[in-house]
Amino acid sequence: MRKIHLKKKITKQNGFTLVETLLSTLILMLAFSVVVSGIPVAKRACENVMRGANAQVLLSTTITRLRGELGTASNIRAEGANRITYTNAETGASSRIYIENNTIKYQHYVAIEGIGKDSNAVPFISEEAGGGLKLTCKGISFENGLITVSGLSVSDVVSNRSDLSHRDTLLIRVITY
Repeated sequence: MRKIHLKKKITKQNGFTLVETLLSTLILMLAFSVVVSGIPVAKRACENVMRGANAQVLLSTTITRLRGELGTASNIRAEGANRITYTNAETGASSRIYIENNTIKYQHYVAIEGIGKDSNAVPFISEEAGGGLKLTCKGISFENGLITVSGLSVSDVVSNRSDLSHRDTLLIRVITY
């Protein structure tokens, strides 16, 4: 009777065979390779969505700043094409916004000890704020209490994608007190 008991122990299987283990490892490796190969595609898609969102924020920030800067300005006058001079309502300083090479530039006039001096013109929205995005503008004009900003658009300098976000025309009604 002792021989039968030993034979049952030998034929009884616990665990997996070598073939089953290799097959499950192969299936796991295939699944892992599919997941890993999709990571660059997902990363690119995420970057594109982020660039689009950042373009929207940059355009929105520019519009908000233009409205804030020009909406309550006084002594506004057009100085030729694409150039507006005005008095800043908050500081009382004379300022100028103009378009140069499709970029909105900002300059203000500072009175230092009775001597007037033009400051260096700077981009209206700094290039660092864009993080590889570039804001362009086609024109700015002033007529009958209405400032018209035309052709605002944001392009991606890194990927050379143009017009990520745009606003054909922005109208700013000037409120004078």
